[in-house]
Amino acid sequence: MYYHPLLINGIFSYNYRNSFMWSHFYLYYAIRTDANYAKVFPLESIVKILEDTGVLKKKHLLSYENTATFPWMNLTIALSRDGGFAVDNDTWLTHANLISVLCSRGDDEKKYLEVLMQIATLLQWQLIDENEDEDIVLYTPQVGIN
Repeated sequence: MYYHPLLINGIFSYNYRNSFMWSHFYLYYAIRTDANYAKVFPLESIVKILEDTGVLKKKHLLSYENTATFPWMNLTIALSRDGGFAVDNDTWLTHANLISVLCSRGDDEKKYLEVLMQIATLLQWQLIDENEDEDIVLYTPQVGIN
């Protein structure tokens, strides 16, 4: 998938990564249930995990941003069929399968990855680096290990 999140007039949407809207000022990540977006997860469970990080605060119904003590980061919770989505400030979901993440490239990427890995691990979802032409899977949960 070649998408990235973009905020225009309060509406979050995914657009093609290689379009004119991609920017070298940002880092792009996705936390998703699986490569086919076939599974969904209750929104309330996702929200609890995001809020329990201690570095994120709710911005709108489905979006979170960094607290004052953490570098700039924006997360959007979405329900997707293929990695693309559109969410505005009034969109509400009961289930989701994607968290789109946008971070500032100028900040410490390790700080972002620690938080994103924590979220992905708790959700048992994949963490994807979307900064190159091909998606790079940074974390994928191991199935069947108990």
